[in-house]
Amino acid sequence: MRILKSHPLLKLVNSYLIDASQPSNISYLWNFGSLLLVCLVIQIITGVTLAMHYSPNVLEAFNSIEHIMRDVNNGWLVRYLHSNTASAFFFLVYLHIGRGMYYGSYRAPRTLVWAIGTVILILMMGTGFLGYVLPYGQMSLWGATVITNLISAIPWIGQDIVESINITVIISLFIFVLILFIYLFSFNKEIMSLCLPTIGIIHKNALKKGNKVLRSNKEEYISIPSSFLAFLVGLIDGDGYIQVTRTPKGFIAIKLVISLHLEDISTLEYIHSVLKIGKINVYKDLRSPTCKLVINRTDLQEVMFPLLIYNNLFFLTDTRINQFNLSMYILKNDLKTYNEIPDITNIPSVFEIPKNPRDYTLLPFFKNWIVGFTCSEGSFFIKSNNDGCFQLKQRIHTNLFEAFKLVFDTNRKIETEKGLYNQFGVSSKSDIQNVINFFSFSGLHPLVGLKGIQYIKWLNSLHASKRYNSLNFPEAVL
Repeated sequence: MRILKSHPLLKLVNSYLIDASQPSNISYLWNFGSLLLVCLVIQIITGVTLAMHYSPNVLEAFNSIEHIMRDVNNGWLVRYLHSNTASAFFFLVYLHIGRGMYYGSYRAPRTLVWAIGTVILILMMGTGFLGYVLPYGQMSLWGATVITNLISAIPWIGQDIVESINITVIISLFIFVLILFIYLFSFNKEIMSLCLPTIGIIHKNALKKGNKVLRSNKEEYISIPSSFLAFLVGLIDGDGYIQVTRTPKGFIAIKLVISLHLEDISTLEYIHSVLKIGKINVYKDLRSPTCKLVINRTDLQEVMFPLLIYNNLFFLTDTRINQFNLSMYILKNDLKTYNEIPDITNIPSVFEIPKNPRDYTLLPFFKNWIVGFTCSEGSFFIKSNNDGCFQLKQRIHTNLFEAFKLVFDTNRKIETEKGLYNQFGVSSKSDIQNVINFFSFSGLHPLVGLKGIQYIKWLNSLHASKRYNSLNFPEAVL
């Protein structure tokens, strides 16, 4: 094991194949990509080997194939391996595409990845067709005739293209233009996202030496998955706050704080490892030990708030919305003293908040937001009557909690406690299955920390019960 972490090449392999952390909600369906890589390697090796004995000539092509099959040592094995791996290649590609469509891999922010994959599929089909033609037997001849005549369906110029002696040049030019278009699209997106804009003016003394290099590489923050950021926003909506206070000298102090129980410090360490900003403080109070991730004003200006704006993410609870709008107003207008802050009713909103439950469900980040919100305000437990239950509880947000009902496809009534809190809860078999599908089979950001552990224990308890053991559980539980 020591050599895996010390050798330069093995260290790279180890970091990708062994030590690389993976989401807990993936399954064996995510193996198709690596299996396709194995097929590609086999095709390259066998293809190059066959090319050593192949004659690219109309008169000699078929005879060279017979020579490979009959005269070359193990030539038949190499050719059949190449042929059958080609079939396996397409079989695995269709399974890979089916998995992507089922789990919504074509949605933002993976749209470009899906587009590139589509181009690769087209090129792969073209390559497979050319390989099919190479033996130049009867099947190859008429296969080429049928496929090339498809171009004749193009109005006016189709037949001319088919009969043109430069058809190979035309097809090559089309492929080149297609690849160039994808490249320029990707390059243009990179140019647009080279750096995050800084909100407001940062005082020169705020740019501490230790963080200057980190903040200068803002393009690294662009690559942070929007699913993680949506999860983070949901967590902040539940267990975080943006604090705007007055310093002893009358100036404005702004910081973002995420406060959790000390036993859940791993969640803050996970967030800190991704964002690489802020500081984790531990408070070992005997009654209620807590830990807090504190992000200062400068990091909010340079990284946190620009990331939210770049990914079009925003808070969904009234308290956090008002805190965010106030902070953005202070930063954009470069307010210095606390007395300059206007009344909260005169501060414009940065984002347009949904007006009804349906609009919440249409937000592209809403489901990952629910995962983060669950980590702070949700609970998975077994009642005294052995009923499994999932609950979300927070201050009254009628439309938001009605949106939960739409997402989890239930008709359960939203309860109100003491006129201050809304509570969403489900326990029926169909509703519990919807909850399991949401957290385990939707390809969302996984539950982390204590809530993730609570969820796994909850699943194990459900699987062991007579009422719920017929439900569809993730493989980790089975």
